[in-house]
Amino acid sequence: MADGQTHSRINLVNGIVLTGATAFWWHPDWQTTVAVGVGCLIGWLITPDLDLVGVTYEEKRVYRFNWLVGFLWQLYWLAYSRMMPHRGLSHVPIFGTLTRVVYLLAPWLLLAYGYNWLPPFRPEWWWWLGAGFAAWALQDIVHLILDIIWTTFKINSWGEQE
Repeated sequence: MADGQTHSRINLVNGIVLTGATAFWWHPDWQTTVAVGVGCLIGWLITPDLDLVGVTYEEKRVYRFNWLVGFLWQLYWLAYSRMMPHRGLSHVPIFGTLTRVVYLLAPWLLLAYGYNWLPPFRPEWWWWLGAGFAAWALQDIVHLILDIIWTTFKINSWGEQE
């Protein structure tokens, strides 16, 4: 399996390329570009490896940002890591991304709904939500491809074949 730093670097470059390609070629309106950029950023922070018990590379990155935020972030994802065995459903393309979306948003949407804080939903938001989700799912697919390559060819963390 590729280490967290390798996943992070490749997905960061992938996100920049995907956002740039969206801005200049595929769908050059600023709302879609922002949605794809946010989806890539979320995919860079919330990876399939959050199913690992213990501190992941992504969680260490948040700890470096701020120790309290890192602690709360790790605490928030603790139940997810206990529910999902590593390389189980969380590593299934698209479905694994969907499990993290539900885990991330469900408590907040229920709270907002209970207190009537949800704004009226506008139909054009579907396009932007879909673009952001597709970018996040693509980040996860790149993660899974790296895991397959590293496992198949037994590449160590320095990129050398063992």
